[in-house]
Amino acid sequence: MRDDWRDLWQHRLAHQPFVAENWFDHQTRDAYWRHGSVCEDYSRLTTPTLAVTGWADAYVNFVAEILEHAPCPRRGIVGPWPHAYPHLAMPGPTIGFLQEALRWWDYWLKDRDTGIMEEPLYRVFCPSFSEADPQRLEVPGEWLAETQWPSPHIASRELALGNGELQAVEDGAARPRVVRLRAPADNGLQCGEYIPHSSGPEIAGDQRGDDAHSLTYDTEPLASDTVILGRPTLSLRVSVDQPRANLIVRLCDVSPEGVSQRVSYGVLNLCHRDSHVTPSEVPCDTPLDVSVSLNQTCYRFIAGHRLRVSVTTAYWPLVWPSPYPVTLTLHEADSRLTLPQRAPHDTPPVQFEPAVFSGPMQHRIVRAGEQSRDVTHSLTDGWTRHAIIDDFGEIAYDHGLTNIASADERYAIHPEAPATATMSKSWRQAFQRDDWQVHTETWAELSCDAEWFYLEARLQVFEGDERFIDRRWKTRRRRRWV
Repeated sequence: MRDDWRDLWQHRLAHQPFVAENWFDHQTRDAYWRHGSVCEDYSRLTTPTLAVTGWADAYVNFVAEILEHAPCPRRGIVGPWPHAYPHLAMPGPTIGFLQEALRWWDYWLKDRDTGIMEEPLYRVFCPSFSEADPQRLEVPGEWLAETQWPSPHIASRELALGNGELQAVEDGAARPRVVRLRAPADNGLQCGEYIPHSSGPEIAGDQRGDDAHSLTYDTEPLASDTVILGRPTLSLRVSVDQPRANLIVRLCDVSPEGVSQRVSYGVLNLCHRDSHVTPSEVPCDTPLDVSVSLNQTCYRFIAGHRLRVSVTTAYWPLVWPSPYPVTLTLHEADSRLTLPQRAPHDTPPVQFEPAVFSGPMQHRIVRAGEQSRDVTHSLTDGWTRHAIIDDFGEIAYDHGLTNIASADERYAIHPEAPATATMSKSWRQAFQRDDWQVHTETWAELSCDAEWFYLEARLQVFEGDERFIDRRWKTRRRRRWV
């Protein structure tokens, strides 16, 4: 250990920004966000790129976008994974990701003919129904391949919304209506995490409870299997009674028993209906034609199951709520769901080597960790509260370092008052070796009213019993079209 480690660490901690302040200073897609986004100019992406993600990850759309738009040599792989490496991820199946990465680097960095560029352009895992069980360690499905992207084997299939049904457009909507919805602000019990890292409650579960607070439209039971690959889109005519409002659209697979498994979802802040750069308030009680793009997905709907599309205005705590309760009016006659339906065709088989590991650092678990995720609805005050507790236990490594870590995440909202939304998160990290010990304690909270966001945070750093860093932030930022 360097003799000046403490001075260097203290200097970094003393200059550590509270990044949430920066984010709330840039609530539109301005230059702060655009300068680091490859989608602003794909022509600049010339480095050979192996793009990999998982359908359960928040960063799910970039692989198909790079394959479609970038000029660089490229290949794409998408599995069933959350935000984790494909040889470790749960739910699986896992793949030999380390071997794939080595094949890529050996080809482009060492001029070795590894065959990686002979693989199909796009290799994707196509999951099917898994009982909407987020605890599964492996989901059913199969690997598919496309040699071109966009694929000539994918066609747009349009379904009309009407009277709670989804029907082929040529058949006409079933008695289209004008319908209204006022969803509670706490709708979203089974939304899962925005960036899940593992199977369990971080993954979205059975959507039936959330469907109950949505406008839902189902097909008849499917006569045969249907595979989709791409981005579903819902075009609809809506009006709202508030100048700021969200639309949340989910595509689900509904089993004969009624289990609703989320396949994809999309969110549109209606203030951003025309532009993320220059949003504008929504004209109240004025019908608007808008389109909501759902996330990229690949999925097999099994014969006998139904497709369901749901529309709502709240999905807490995944989506921060609009300032006031919103009444949504949907004009069914002008609303369409477009599915990217994949036709069966012969493609090269997809095969990966089994997952291998470089080997974990040698360590001993002194105390095992435990996690909990609980949601309570108080019959006393009416509030809904989420508590996510992660105790990562205590791990002693053979090189002498011991690590102890824990996190506590809380969300609260009153279902009739979306501006009561609040969230907080605290982390504790401790490291020790022999008689040396340091630990950090961080805490941050976000709350709001109808016009402002309120941010607070604290960073404390200890060496032994001495606290040598104690920084606090307390500020507010005006809500801008949120």
